[in-house]
Amino acid sequence: MNGYFACSFCGEDRGGIAERLTVAHAGWDRLKVTRWIPEQEANALTACCPDHATRLVSQWLVTGDLMSPFARAVLGKRVCELEDETFAVADGETLCEFAVHRESMERLLDENPQFLDTMLEALGEALGAESPINHLRSEETLQTVGAMAAD
Repeated sequence: MNGYFACSFCGEDRGGIAERLTVAHAGWDRLKVTRWIPEQEANALTACCPDHATRLVSQWLVTGDLMSPFARAVLGKRVCELEDETFAVADGETLCEFAVHRESMERLLDENPQFLDTMLEALGEALGAESPINHLRSEETLQTVGAMAAD
């Protein structure tokens, strides 16, 4: 129990406590988004707002890897070494959970990148985003994630 907060996307300690979220693996094909609580394990990925949680989730949907280059830079080597482990999730309120079939996800994204838009819009609604997440369009997300993976 440490109470420390740094957004895994931007590295900032911002946003109100009510906006803070935790994004964690709940298995290799499952992802869980919960409300952040001060008792949260230090190795869980956190987001200061629904937008940054959505960006972490989109990274996972496209690549199967929750640890984006942004998260690696913010969280440092210690957490990167834990990358293959399931992140512990504290007892925060569960807001949404994803379960995907990886082969189907890859095929869907190859055949129809706009499919990601539907997933991200539903996530934004589940997380209580104030407006639809129009700026996280599928092609932009796929290009960004592709460029990050190439680095």
